[in-house]
Amino acid sequence: MSASVPSVASPAGLDLAKLGGLGPGRWPALQPGQADIGLGLGPGSLQPGHDPRAGPRRGQPPAGFVQQGHAGAENNIGLLYFQGLGTAQDYSRATAWFERAAEQGTAAAENNLGSIYLNGLGVTKDYAHALSWFRKAADQGNPNAQHSLGWMYQEGLGTANDYAQAIAWYSKAAEEGFAAAEDGVGAIY
Repeated sequence: MSASVPSVASPAGLDLAKLGGLGPGRWPALQPGQADIGLGLGPGSLQPGHDPRAGPRRGQPPAGFVQQGHAGAENNIGLLYFQGLGTAQDYSRATAWFERAAEQGTAAAENNLGSIYLNGLGVTKDYAHALSWFRKAADQGNPNAQHSLGWMYQEGLGTANDYAQAIAWYSKAAEEGFAAAEDGVGAIY
């Protein structure tokens, strides 16, 4: 791992009261699947209308996913650091949490690491490393990663320029309903 691993028992710097104070109607924009586990309180715990201080919603798993090493919760702690929600934005800590989740094969975390390395956020920009992470996530069917792979093959970033590969990955993402991937195919033709 390139970044030091934060404590699993207590994500450093996260102000849960600050998160709880966001309240309905003032929630940050989250992409589908980004906060499916929230802070380990259960699916949907960071969604509008749910106060994280109230614990899991009825019928949801109990608290403690982060402490148990749950990959989805670890990925979402990384998202909090990445976006600066409830804490100062910290790409190094985000990367460490994404790596923990990616080590367990979580496609969303692998995609997030691809973006970190593609853009050089808290790490040295590394297209080959980004391509590798996107490939792992794309092979699991992650449409964001499939689109990113298509773009990297189209532009020749971290790999040789390969329009056939670009079209193949864009097409897979488009089949999953990722609209921007259709634009990628169109740009090649």
